[in-house]
Amino acid sequence: MASTEKQKQPKADVQAGPVADQEWESKLIPCTPCGHFWRAILCPCEIYGQTAQRLRDPTKPAEKDNADCHEFACNHILFSMCFIEVMRHRSDIRKRYNIKGSDTKDCLVS
Repeated sequence: MASTEKQKQPKADVQAGPVADQEWESKLIPCTPCGHFWRAILCPCEIYGQTAQRLRDPTKPAEKDNADCHEFACNHILFSMCFIEVMRHRSDIRKRYNIKGSDTKDCLVS
């Protein structure tokens, strides 16, 4: 039977401004728990929505069903353009934490 309790989210150590030129900490396809992998494959809008919420305010728990999730799903279903949202967030993260890369690479990876 599936648990309906919300998972406790880890506290994020958010730093203001660029630290130094860094690389991404995880690989493009990291070894993650199997459940995360299948959730990302079968319901990417949910993962995207939770990630977008955490980026905005890491102190609040992320909801599975939110406006970011709906926006991602609509872009995917109506226009097959969901990569634009992923590219935008990847670029924002890269700039916020001064991670090496380019807008072109963000687009290709998305």
